[in-house]
Amino acid sequence: MPATVTCQSTPPLAHARRARAAGVPATWVTGDAVYGHDRTWRLWRERWPPADVMAGPANAPVWRGFQQLRGQGRIARLTADAWQRLRAGAGSQGPRLYDWAVIPLTPSLTPGWCRWLLARRCLEAPTALAGDVVYAPEPTPLAEMVRVAGSRWSIAACREATTGEVGRDQSDVRLGSAGYRHSTRAR
Repeated sequence: MPATVTCQSTPPLAHARRARAAGVPATWVTGDAVYGHDRTWRLWRERWPPADVMAGPANAPVWRGFQQLRGQGRIARLTADAWQRLRAGAGSQGPRLYDWAVIPLTPSLTPGWCRWLLARRCLEAPTALAGDVVYAPEPTPLAEMVRVAGSRWSIAACREATTGEVGRDQSDVRLGSAGYRHSTRAR
């Protein structure tokens, strides 16, 4: 079954192009804020069939029609009935519960595909807002977008843990050829 491809490091286009050229089967692609901020990356991604969820700060600019808006301002204007409490996966201290909402953005040029701003607000601090940019087929349910956004966190946690396990978090192997040699020997 095709999986979610998660992009966690730079340069994004090089990794994605290699994955596409290799025929990596994926139904979703997700990435951190490095990707969510990069408009060139997002537009290139829209020419590759899998849907995507790219993280970005809530104050990042988004387009709705011909108007550029700040995501956080748009999220803050959502009414109470726009929010839905959903679980975004398991965390170290239990389920990751947030309130989520979706805001339509500028329509895609690809028929049947849409762009959305996926808004997230923390239960303990309702003014702590975040947003992801989603590009997916028209009938994509909010729960599916949340599932993909949540998968990014678990993959990042696994990556961080394995980095520590093989010693890549130590200063003497962070840079250049020393890091490459250490990675090669640690595998």
